[in-house]
Amino acid sequence: MSGIEVWAELTVAEGKAAEFKESAAALAAAVKAEEPGTIAYQWYFNEDTMKCHVSERYASAEAQASHGRGETVRPLFAKVFSVCSLSRIESHGDIPDAARERMTAQGRPFYPTLTGFTR
Repeated sequence: MSGIEVWAELTVAEGKAAEFKESAAALAAAVKAEEPGTIAYQWYFNEDTMKCHVSERYASAEAQASHGRGETVRPLFAKVFSVCSLSRIESHGDIPDAARERMTAQGRPFYPTLTGFTR
């Protein structure tokens, strides 16, 4: 595998499912339009538990580091996170040393590539 994958779990506030879904769709559309280094960006929502899993794949560490910094994308992140909270996040792949140090300081787990392939 090359690049970086990020897996996140979000917990949606009670009564905010519709607003969350709308905001998530707008964010995903903006990321698709503005972040060519984001090669996969999938959101999965379990309405029974009000949990959302987000799977992200980036072509490079640079693409991952720049995710969410665009002028259109940044305010959409704020809108999504106004109705949910981050429950868990972890990174996988070819993670540079500086990013590993930052993740360690934040208590954020990361998993360097061991073996495998992507078709």
